[in-house]
Amino acid sequence: MVEVTAETKERVIASFLNALDRHDADAMMSHMGDDCMFETAGGPEVFGYRYLGREDVRSGFASLWDGLPDARWVVSSIVMCGDKAFSEWTVSATRPDGGQFEANGVDLFTFDADKIAVVISYRKYRA
Repeated sequence: MVEVTAETKERVIASFLNALDRHDADAMMSHMGDDCMFETAGGPEVFGYRYLGREDVRSGFASLWDGLPDARWVVSSIVMCGDKAFSEWTVSATRPDGGQFEANGVDLFTFDADKIAVVISYRKYRA
């Protein structure tokens, strides 16, 4: 197996996050492995909502824009560490009631070769 460089993984994450900001779930999925998993920052379980497999994960990503259709992400850093990486970001959007939503967050990524296997999202926001 060919070793995938940290620079390649960083480019994958940057492209993935760019697709997130464009609201392009298909482009995001082009960076995900077949047995992928996505855990949201919020939800009924301690892990938020958990999406498993390509179709489920794609629907999970698409659901991010359901309540915040004008959401925009600004990434402040991407840090690599072996088969893991994290990105720090701020998201801002207009809530359905017209109020502003803003949150800082971190996504933790786990890689399988040059594909993202797991995305776990954490965030802080003002109520």
